[in-house]
Amino acid sequence: MFSKSNQSNWKSTAEKSFGRLGVSISHHPVLWFTMCLLIIGSIASQLVHLRTDTAIESFLDQEEQSIIDYNEFKDTFGRDEVFIITVEVEDLFNQTFVDNLRAFHQALEDEVPYLQSVDSLINASHIYGENDTLIIEDLLPIELPKDPQELKKLQSYTYDSPTYQSYLISKDRHLTSVMLRLEPYIYGKDAEGNVTTKYMEDKEMREAYAAIGSIVDNFTGKLSNDIRIAGSQPIAIILGEAIERDFTVFSVLGILLVGIVLGIVFRRGSAVFMPLVVMILGVTATISFMAILDTPMQMTTSILPSFALVFVLETASIY
Repeated sequence: MFSKSNQSNWKSTAEKSFGRLGVSISHHPVLWFTMCLLIIGSIASQLVHLRTDTAIESFLDQEEQSIIDYNEFKDTFGRDEVFIITVEVEDLFNQTFVDNLRAFHQALEDEVPYLQSVDSLINASHIYGENDTLIIEDLLPIELPKDPQELKKLQSYTYDSPTYQSYLISKDRHLTSVMLRLEPYIYGKDAEGNVTTKYMEDKEMREAYAAIGSIVDNFTGKLSNDIRIAGSQPIAIILGEAIERDFTVFSVLGILLVGIVLGIVFRRGSAVFMPLVVMILGVTATISFMAILDTPMQMTTSILPSFALVFVLETASIY
């Protein structure tokens, strides 16, 4: 513990140091302003590394037992988040549609990165018994049965089977779905050449989402006029993109609004320019340090720039 005399000396030293700093800044304003710009400019270069994380588990500390249990679940069973692609169709058992669906399924397997599995009617199994023999074959063969009776039999089996109802086929029989699961890990190598594993993050999810979106665009109008991407993972990605977009829009609008208010209140250019400069530099430095410390922008921390904006503005306006 510090004694009262030590505390007094410490406070006095700090006050004198700030006083000398203020005198130096007032005598050399251009030099200090240039130094601030250079320092903030150098750390602002790290803004490109700022990442967003909208995953639900990011709300909890990684040492929480619930997060540890969830990671063990992913290790054992894979990710529980999925991409669900719904395809509207008038006639599921149409040869042209089946051919296009097969090509769509194959394109997803070939072009989507970090893919673990694709489930659709193309790789669904048709299981039945015949002469004391259990037969397992593809639900949709390359060539659909030409015989109307055989085709109707296949339709009845597909539509009546609880395995496909409300999973790969909607109850009204006008929607079919394609389920995509991604790998729980991404693999790399460290500086020594050893293989490393880490859980997939938002960057890899967005790459997969972009590839899926590109494939969907290519098949829209060919496979179906109504193809949609749904699921928990696309929602998280879209939410992250909305956070980034709204952050930029509201920051710009906030700066404009603050500038207008300062102009109305003080009616001087310097009273508008100087607080705005301090405000912008302060917010930029705050967000840059988030990128440097690898702290992601989350739903709970996206309000931080607004708090920094208000705090810096209040301080700058007072002084």
